[in-house]
Amino acid sequence: MMAGGMVGIPLFVGRLIGVGIMAVLYGTLAAPLIIGLLIATRRLRYRGWLAGLALVISLCFLDLSGNFAYNLMHWTKSRASAIDVALTLGLAAASPLLLIGLILKRSRRKALWISAMLPLLGLTVLGIRRDYQERIQRDLVEYQKGMAALLPSTGTLFTRCEVKHLVSGGVPVDEVYVQGHVPQGVGVTLLTDPFSGNFRPRYCTGIAGNYRPANPDPAVLGNVTEIGSLQGYDRTAIYTVAVIERTITRYEAVPVQAFPSHPRLSDPVVRTSFQRLHYNPADFDVAQAQGSRATGARGENLFVSALKPLHTPLNAFPCANPALLLSVQSAERVQAVLPYCALGWNVFELNEELYFTATTQEPTPPGELVMGPDWTPWLFRVEPSALRQIWPTP
Repeated sequence: MMAGGMVGIPLFVGRLIGVGIMAVLYGTLAAPLIIGLLIATRRLRYRGWLAGLALVISLCFLDLSGNFAYNLMHWTKSRASAIDVALTLGLAAASPLLLIGLILKRSRRKALWISAMLPLLGLTVLGIRRDYQERIQRDLVEYQKGMAALLPSTGTLFTRCEVKHLVSGGVPVDEVYVQGHVPQGVGVTLLTDPFSGNFRPRYCTGIAGNYRPANPDPAVLGNVTEIGSLQGYDRTAIYTVAVIERTITRYEAVPVQAFPSHPRLSDPVVRTSFQRLHYNPADFDVAQAQGSRATGARGENLFVSALKPLHTPLNAFPCANPALLLSVQSAERVQAVLPYCALGWNVFELNEELYFTATTQEPTPPGELVMGPDWTPWLFRVEPSALRQIWPTP
């Protein structure tokens, strides 16, 4: 009971804060309308300067409504609800209409007011049209990105894979998809999860089929390509990564050997990374660093130094796993720093190329209501003298 109560109280507070934020937003938007209603019902004395100020503010709000009009006309489930958008547009449009009517009815200088309002109305219309057109262009650019073909020639070699386990007529059937638009007929190789703690390299091949759905809403990230004609597919394996338009002949884990690691936290790359991650070097004991070394088929050397933090913030999901310092050719040549906590990492070879993968978990502040912390998958290609980051996209 106590645990449930402790969870319920922050949940209630969070909802209350959310309601308060929405009330402030809609209250600010409705402020000119409220002033107009108070004047119309004679609860507030009419003053030309007050009505004019409220009108200018309402026109400023209306000037920014082009995006809301676009969302309402092109509404999809991934965007704000139609009720929220319609309410926002209604408040933005009702205020100037009411205030213009009040001013023209109460003011003795109608000609002066009309001469002032016409330019303001014209600028507002132009502003709405500008925002609407800019939104069309932004969505078009995003949609074209989604439709763009994923190929090595366009800079994409790896993409994510998803397998749906279905049952059709009592028979288990798997549907395989890769994220993004792979042109029909292009060869795709599926790799078992290289981020898994139980890393078992296996692969199978397939052919790209239909791209679906070609969703017109750029906010939808689920556009995928169906993969068929699978060869060497294993239902018991977990495939998470796909290699596009490339013949794979070898996919193997690379063994690592321990080495005495003595990382220098004064190294420019380490210092800059720690500053970006808001880490205090004093929270890491260099003397306790653990080093691992992997060597590729072409002589590439990858050094991984694991630094466990001495002091970590109190988290809803505590994790004392290390931060990782990645070096190429020499342990002193640090080229990347991965944040703690690193849940696990692997080194593998794809044909003759050496790759490094890791998964890091984001610390969760105390009291934050989440089902689980975010995980970040990292993928690097190890070259003879450099480390090339593939995921997340640099």
